[in-house]
Amino acid sequence: MNNYVISALTVKHKDLSKKLQINCVKGSILFLKDFLPRISSFNKQLQKSNLTIVETVLIVDKLKNTVKSLVTEIENDNFSILSSISDFLDNLADTTSKLKLKHKII
Repeated sequence: MNNYVISALTVKHKDLSKKLQINCVKGSILFLKDFLPRISSFNKQLQKSNLTIVETVLIVDKLKNTVKSLVTEIENDNFSILSSISDFLDNLADTTSKLKLKHKII
């Protein structure tokens, strides 16, 4: 996590800055950073005013398949499709934190 953000929070919110330095918390935030834009794209598609029911069902099915695929990749310890969390895990030596994070995500 950006050291500038942690430094700024340390001045105003010491408890929050400490929590943000916990590996599982950092990893969870990075997961959301990678995952939420994917969900957002489906949300944008579903907000189109002239969608038919068939088109809506197809978008929802695509969303379900995307989430299933993501869960399968994570279960197989492949985080490469989530670049931020993948980089974080590659640099994390603590295997216990890796397992905790994996279970939180799934």
